[in-house]
Amino acid sequence: MKALALVALIAVLPSAPGAATSKASPLQACLNTAMTDPAINACAAANLERAEHSLNISYRNLLSQAAREPGAAAKVRIAERAWLNYRDAYVIALYPNPDKTEYGTIWLSNALYARALLARQQATSLNVLLSRYNHTMNCRTC
Repeated sequence: MKALALVALIAVLPSAPGAATSKASPLQACLNTAMTDPAINACAAANLERAEHSLNISYRNLLSQAAREPGAAAKVRIAERAWLNYRDAYVIALYPNPDKTEYGTIWLSNALYARALLARQQATSLNVLLSRYNHTMNCRTC
């Protein structure tokens, strides 16, 4: 049931507010041609790769700004390590049974979709933190 809910969530993401309406997202474009489980998994893996790339850019930008404030970069690294543990635990909680065949053939792509969603959420969180550091650095007397 969780797998179906996640597939349903992914199906509506391209039509979410702010999404492009005239052009399919890269994920949707890939899924439009994917006819097998391995092809669907490849689409999900590429989607995760794009999300993690965006996350890594946000993380590098944040570290760069945080390095200007004594001790901040170390704290950002600690927070990111904690988030990585959370991400892994969250996906395990979605699919706790060691026998993944219980979840059907779609479980792998759903787990990849979940990781991509978490990566995008974390990138947003890091960007919020980055804006805080940018404001602090630009406004020491505010």
